[in-house]
Amino acid sequence: MELIIRLKRCCEKKEETIREQAGLSSAEYNCLQTIPARGDVTSKALAQKMGVSASRGSRIVDALVKKGLLARSVSSQDRRASTITLTNRGGDIKLEVEKCLVRCDRALRAKLSAEELEVTVRGLFYATRAIEESR
Repeated sequence: MELIIRLKRCCEKKEETIREQAGLSSAEYNCLQTIPARGDVTSKALAQKMGVSASRGSRIVDALVKKGLLARSVSSQDRRASTITLTNRGGDIKLEVEKCLVRCDRALRAKLSAEELEVTVRGLFYATRAIEESR
């Protein structure tokens, strides 16, 4: 378990650097990662995907709307619901974040042999499954 915690901390450090470069809080970063690059999502569905309450999701979206990264509009199917989409600027930042993640992935893969990578991925799969099943 100690190795998993160390790996988690390393990933969090990388993620923090990426978030800081993008000028995003942790919640804002998670929201941008959850929103589809194309299309839209309802506020309710977004909050559910993020694992937060509707009111917390709304506050996060409000902050990203103020930053010009998201746009909110009334849903065409239900006037009580709002639809969330990325703005052009939000899409650009999401793309930059994804490029950073790809670079991190490539850097990690460059340090591992094919066999080491396979064993690592398999081990992480089994560890994740075991932790999920023990809930």
